[in-house]
Amino acid sequence: MRGLLRSLVTLLVVAAVVIGLFIADEWSRDQAERRITEMVAASVEGGSVTTEVGGWPFLVARLANRMDEVSVTLTDATFTMGEIRGVVDRVDVIARGVSPIDDPTQAVAGSLDANITLGWDRLGALLGFPVERIGPDRIAVRTSLTVLGVSAEILVEANVAIQPDGTLQLSEPSATAAGVRLPDEVVQSALDRLVPQLRLPSVPGLEYAGLTLGTDVVTVQLSGQDVPLAALA
Repeated sequence: MRGLLRSLVTLLVVAAVVIGLFIADEWSRDQAERRITEMVAASVEGGSVTTEVGGWPFLVARLANRMDEVSVTLTDATFTMGEIRGVVDRVDVIARGVSPIDDPTQAVAGSLDANITLGWDRLGALLGFPVERIGPDRIAVRTSLTVLGVSAEILVEANVAIQPDGTLQLSEPSATAAGVRLPDEVVQSALDRLVPQLRLPSVPGLEYAGLTLGTDVVTVQLSGQDVPLAALA
């Protein structure tokens, strides 16, 4: 009977320790997620920010002062970078090998990948002129062009790709005005006018890695190595 009682007490003690460690683990994880969320939220207007720290138990990560993976999601957020101000539908960030844990403003991610999704209207607002998708890798841009003192609205169509610095590169262009196809020299003049404006904001520590044109939204991919989390702010 005493042996049974001793075993029962031991089990209760072990259970209490495990529950206590679980509670401490979740509390510590919640604190880390809250600090990162607050840092990112302070840098944008409106929208919502959620953070999820991967790996279990988190107390092991705290002892190592390093988080294996951190996921941050922003939705409907307004950001300002220098003179550029824009609204994004969604930003999904995955940061790996993040250290130190206690101070996100000083933390660095060994690698970081981000997907930024925004509607075509919001992309147009960011660039300063309307842009629309006309194919899997092809866009149409409406702009104005002055030829021999006459200003006219033209429609430029071209395949598009993105460069590491965020510049949108156009290829195989064509242009029309009032439904009439324009000569190559006019097309080139239109491109010369557009190219300086076809650039997305730069993000410290990150390079643009890809561009996906959806029916309703555009998604750009960025990645980087040894990226400060403060770059998200």
